[in-house]
Order: sequence, then structure tokens, then C-alpha cells
Amino acid sequence: GLYICIYRCRNNDDIFRYVRSVNINEITAIDSHMEPGDTAEYRIRVRSREGHLSPYSNVVKVTIPAESEVKEGFTQIDMLFEYNKN
Repeated sequence: GLYICIYRCRNNDDIFRYVRSVNINEITAIDSHMEPGDTAEYRIRVRSREGHLSPYSNVVKVTIPAESEVKEGFTQIDMLFEYNKN
């Protein structure tokens, strides 16, 4: 099977750290360690069951809105990553 490995660089840190892996067929991953007002950059890579790793994806920057800015019903932030199989 294939898995998506998610990495995050928080606020002004300069190191991407592993967050979690999800099955490649999952389209949602939860990062419960972010707080309102936090900024982070994310990138992913694909890992096979045998441990083979793809190159990293593009980087996506996210800022979690402050609680006062969150509209009722806000539950998630959508991100789009690009992955080139070649």
C-alpha cells in the first residue's frame, strides 16, 4: 500500500517535522496540534509499505484564524498538494 506522510514547519521554525501518515486514499487528515493564530507550512511525500519515499511535494502555508475571526461552522482548511510521479 501507499501512504501520505505529512510534515509541518510551525510558525518561525526552520525544520519540517513529521506529523502523521494517512492511507493514500484518504482525503482528510487532522492536525489537532494547531491553535488559533498559528502559522505553519506543510508538505507531503508518498511512502510505500516497503519504505520507498517520493520527493517532497510543494509547500502550502496555512494560518489558523484567530478565534474572533472564525465564522460559525468553520471546521477545516483545505489544502492542495502537487505530486509528480516521475
